[in-house]
Amino acid sequence: MTALLTLWLTASPGPGLDPDSMSYLGAAASVAHGDGLRVPIAPWHAADSTIHLKAFPPGYSLVLAVPIRLGVEPELAGRLVQAVASAVTVTIVSALVMELTGPVAALLIALLLILTPALIEDNLSILSEPLYLMLVVIFLLALVRRGESPLLYGTIAALGVMTRYLGGSLAAAAVLWSLLQGTSRRDRLVRALKAAVPTLIVLALWVFDAHGGPGRPPASSLAADFHLGDALEELRDALLYWLGPNAESVGASVGLAIGAGLVGLWLFGRAIRHLEWERWRTDVLPALWLASGSIVLCHLGVLLFSRIFIGHQIPFDGRLLSAVILIAELLFVVTVAGFWSTWRWPARLIVLGLLLVWVNGAVAWGRERASDAHANGWDYNGLDFQQSPTVAWARGATGRTLFTNHPVPLWFHAGRVSRDLPQSLAPDTVAAFVQALDRRHGAVIMFADTSWQPGVPIDSLVAAAGLRVVARFEDGVVFELR
Repeated sequence: MTALLTLWLTASPGPGLDPDSMSYLGAAASVAHGDGLRVPIAPWHAADSTIHLKAFPPGYSLVLAVPIRLGVEPELAGRLVQAVASAVTVTIVSALVMELTGPVAALLIALLLILTPALIEDNLSILSEPLYLMLVVIFLLALVRRGESPLLYGTIAALGVMTRYLGGSLAAAAVLWSLLQGTSRRDRLVRALKAAVPTLIVLALWVFDAHGGPGRPPASSLAADFHLGDALEELRDALLYWLGPNAESVGASVGLAIGAGLVGLWLFGRAIRHLEWERWRTDVLPALWLASGSIVLCHLGVLLFSRIFIGHQIPFDGRLLSAVILIAELLFVVTVAGFWSTWRWPARLIVLGLLLVWVNGAVAWGRERASDAHANGWDYNGLDFQQSPTVAWARGATGRTLFTNHPVPLWFHAGRVSRDLPQSLAPDTVAAFVQALDRRHGAVIMFADTSWQPGVPIDSLVAAAGLRVVARFEDGVVFELR
């Protein structure tokens, strides 16, 4: 049942396609064809038409390469990996809750995970989140069940690092958990080293593989920016989006979110006071809380560090907080099930009422999103890109090398690899660009609506290079040399 529901979430006229999806799927297809981790975009002056995958960890692309190698179409391979990963996640969490509290709570946590807006959105596009969330719950289970095996959970953490940059939080949690184990300082340090070794090995292999090729990672230097006002607003919106989904008005959504948040804090406070923490090495429940707290603490720490020092525009949204949301819902259900028999009816009615209102809002939200995805596609797989006349022109221009300000729709919907545009109007740069256009019989495709804007004004580049209009469409313009 879980697998069927998860497949339904990803079933639409086409899975959501993000600019990152092009990197993941492009690298996966390249690996499947024996060409290594190559992304279908290149600098305008490069001899090769692809670049090495450096902007993202390679783990997700390597997983996608397996079904692609077996003959599955890339986008379908992405949907299958999403569905299987999400099904495994829900199954593991439900099985753990069933063992701790019983079948009713297991059904409840499965329902919450399937309906949570942030987790649904993780499944709508071909991105690494579902696979990473699967690794998070496997890692959590390893900490709880095999906490004395640092190489085991350290290896799972390394797989997380190779799937998402936020996987660094799993590596940090593995070291932290190891430091809590052992009988002496030396024993703890040895365990921590064992937990860190798998991550150090895969990072070394990754750096060695990516070294020397064109392209660069997202951040090549650290620069601190402690202005976090926008981040706190994003966090507020993410909490509202999670705790008060699809209410009839903003006020109702805020009220539901505040009510759910207060009930959750009250429950967590009671659980923390009643847990027998001294038994965490032998009792699953305190071990679960301690391991969950370690993962959440490290996750938020890595996210905050990244926002301050690496990517100052990294959002504190549901996508980046989905691991925290999943763990919080797991602990919420375990706590409710544990205290349910001790509550009087008023407390039961309050919690049950909030759950019913939340489920109603989440179902409505999910229905709207699924309906939109089925009718119009999602993100860069929307009907506007599928039916784009500019993309159709590129599909037919098989004899030309394409230079563009938006490579994503060209690769997904025209099957064309393209090159980017110059970032300077310096005379020698423009002259070299003109020579490249002439030598490669190039066409310049400028989409009207894109976040992939060149570093110079388009009109200025057209004038400096002496380009003329070949075709003009509602969503873009095609140029060539005069």
